[in-house]
Amino acid sequence: MSKLLRFILSIALAAARSDAAHAAPAHAASAHVTRIETAIDGYVAPLRRLGVFDGVVLVARKGHVLARRSYGLANVELRVPNTPDQRFRIASLSKLFTAVAIGRLWERGTLDPQTPLVRFLPEFPKGDSITIAMLLDHQAGVPSINDLPIEEDTHYPNTLDDLIAHIEKQPLAFSPGSRTAYSNGNYAVLAKVLERASGKSYAEVLRDEVLRPLGLVNTGHEPDGFLLERRAYGYVPDSRLPNRQVPAPYQQMATKTGGGSLYSTADDLYRFAQAMFRDTVIRRATWEAVLGAQDSALTMTGRCPGYNSLLLRRVADDVTVVVLSNNYSSGMLSEMGRDLAALALGKPGEPPRYRSDLAPDAAGLAPLAGEYAMPAGAFAFAQDRLFSVRLEGGHLVAFAGGTALDVLIPQSEHSFLMRNYWSELTFDDAGSRIVYRPLYRSGEFTFTRGATP
Repeated sequence: MSKLLRFILSIALAAARSDAAHAAPAHAASAHVTRIETAIDGYVAPLRRLGVFDGVVLVARKGHVLARRSYGLANVELRVPNTPDQRFRIASLSKLFTAVAIGRLWERGTLDPQTPLVRFLPEFPKGDSITIAMLLDHQAGVPSINDLPIEEDTHYPNTLDDLIAHIEKQPLAFSPGSRTAYSNGNYAVLAKVLERASGKSYAEVLRDEVLRPLGLVNTGHEPDGFLLERRAYGYVPDSRLPNRQVPAPYQQMATKTGGGSLYSTADDLYRFAQAMFRDTVIRRATWEAVLGAQDSALTMTGRCPGYNSLLLRRVADDVTVVVLSNNYSSGMLSEMGRDLAALALGKPGEPPRYRSDLAPDAAGLAPLAGEYAMPAGAFAFAQDRLFSVRLEGGHLVAFAGGTALDVLIPQSEHSFLMRNYWSELTFDDAGSRIVYRPLYRSGEFTFTRGATP
């Protein structure tokens, strides 16, 4: 028996009990729970105890859904449970839909990947050097714009045109085609290209070219002020108190158009995945071209305030995994998708290695509190600020300047998990240095106690 299956069998009963209050009604009504559903419940249980996952999981193989499981609450204030048909913001998974819409117009002859941007946006700086393909592949040098300044009580919310005008004023990050750097700005520009090429709004072209042809009735562009039925509201862990969630910060969705403005359900994303890399709304070769996928396989995650999402599709194994979370600290979805795909294939895997069972020892934690200088690049939003660690209520809390970042969850005597930033902090024995390691990307940074930034 594999390590994962032994782990699952030992905690499956506890998992079922702990989530019973928050499970979807469909689960309670089912008298039969399959082995893979039990395995998924067991896998998710430690993540639930750690407070880093609420949402929906769908696992499928060979055209059959093996499991739909839901966990936690769609609305914490009203105690509304998540269900499989809950609608979540899908953040950067929206880029997949924008890319397919580009593919539809490409096959129709309306545009070509090598078409210069200047054809559609003649006012865009260096638009004659930027192609549609560069935008799709994040090689255009367009800066990553995620927000715009707004007045709190404005009656005139920002629009895609406002966003494009703002992007046009920014210098390119690099010469078009010279390198690759992920940027939401590329897909905002592509959204405007779709509007100019089709003569429709982004929402309309997406609806007509992708959503309706694929029968995705629970997916769409979310305009600001939109009332969405069956919405899963987004939450973040309280940055100063463990075991408590707070509402995610407000975000204007117009600033995410093209690259992060869509909502969807697990079943709609599954239908979208089933159409991938086949001659469906676009030809297989076009799928691979616009998605930049190799070997007909794709794993993509999305993240925005209050939400995380994952779509994994492997044609060779005919496996699909969809994970939608309305918990901002679900930064482990890439490895979760890998592990759930292994379960679908009947392969052994590893249980989540993050733990919640270590009780903080205030006396042992006190020597770790202090101020540390951060090197450049550790936190893009907090350059030239001291990183400080304070002991509050028996827990260590990390701060950048005067802003609380997160409660530190002990993983060992000197190692801690930062849920909001999905990263690890490891203190040396003397408490003079911290190694900060983001778990969602490569690299690490050393913070030095008492140094000047």
